[in-house]
Amino acid sequence: MTIRKPQNRQRRIIFVCMVGVLCAFFAAVFQAYRYEELSMKVSTLENVQMDKIEQNKRAIAGIAVLSAPARIDALAQKQSDLVNNYPSNALLIGPPAAHTAAPGLATPQSRPATGGNPGGAP
Repeated sequence: MTIRKPQNRQRRIIFVCMVGVLCAFFAAVFQAYRYEELSMKVSTLENVQMDKIEQNKRAIAGIAVLSAPARIDALAQKQSDLVNNYPSNALLIGPPAAHTAAPGLATPQSRPATGGNPGGAP
């Protein structure tokens, strides 16, 4: 009679091991399914993001075209009958590469160079 008990224990151990292996297998399959599902969602979101980036680029380009100073001047003259009256002695301020000064005004290139400390201290 004592021989039967170890056999029952062995069967129980084998049964528990088989159930554990099956649970591990199903868990692995479920994780693979979840991974594929999330991977598809990520690729879809990446495509949406790229579309939004392209739309933003087109919008920025459109804004740059519509806000060009030459276009604004033309619209002001055409639609509102505004006239561009810059006096001849006015200093026009623009981007660093396009600085213009009225005749007779000192420009950084025409100022005499002062040697030494710009603050004037010895």
